[in-house]
Amino acid sequence: MNMGLIRTLRGGRLVPQMLVQCRPSPGLGNGGGASVSRSRLTASLVTLTAFMHFRTGGETVLKRKVQLAFGSAIVILLVVGAVSYRGIFLSSESDRWVRHTHEVLENLQNLVVDMERIESSDRGFALTGEVGYLESYRTSVLSAGQDAAAVRTLTVDNPKQLLQISALEALMAQKIRLGDLAILLRRTEGIEAAADAIGNGQGQRIMTECLGNVSKMQDEELRLLLLRNVESNRRRAQTKTILLFGTILGVLIAVGAGWMVSRDIAARGLAEDALPQPGE
Repeated sequence: MNMGLIRTLRGGRLVPQMLVQCRPSPGLGNGGGASVSRSRLTASLVTLTAFMHFRTGGETVLKRKVQLAFGSAIVILLVVGAVSYRGIFLSSESDRWVRHTHEVLENLQNLVVDMERIESSDRGFALTGEVGYLESYRTSVLSAGQDAAAVRTLTVDNPKQLLQISALEALMAQKIRLGDLAILLRRTEGIEAAADAIGNGQGQRIMTECLGNVSKMQDEELRLLLLRNVESNRRRAQTKTILLFGTILGVLIAVGAGWMVSRDIAARGLAEDALPQPGE
């Protein structure tokens, strides 16, 4: 009778599993031998079918586990990346507000310096008539106007500061008018008239009010600076924590997936070895 060769996939290679020879056994008639051969062939096919179902099911489960593990790791890394990007953006925004506050404080300090120069320059010209004081006065008036405009632009989002800068600009206008009057009197009526204009204490009062307004604005900006520094540091630390935690979690998931794959492959190999061979 004919002979059949059954092959199964094992370890990634096609290897001979069993050679089934359908011939009568010694001492048996043709009818008995054929019956025995058919029985052995049927048992072999049943064992082979069960083995293939085992392999197919095991490979499907293993593939799903691997896809789930690495898919989870990718999702976690994407979420961590998105959260970290948002944290970096917010931290950068906080840093921008810190720089904004420093810029306001710098312009306020420049404004104080300009107002003090205006005070000293108009007094100097009124008492001495030297042209150098007049040039310094005009330069300081121009610079003070620029500093006040910069502060107004920078604090346009803060109603409290806008009220202060409006009051400050009104005081600056009064001080400049008083300085212009002292200079005019020095030129037209002489030193005595100019000295009377600057000696009545009005200029000093205006300067005191100006400095008081600037001090209030500086206090407000320092308060905001403290809050913004705290917020900036908090967001920076939060971003670092998220990056560290997310990276560690992603690595752990990847390592766990690798360990799970190795374990399932080893278990499958042991199960395959334990299966009865066809013909046994």
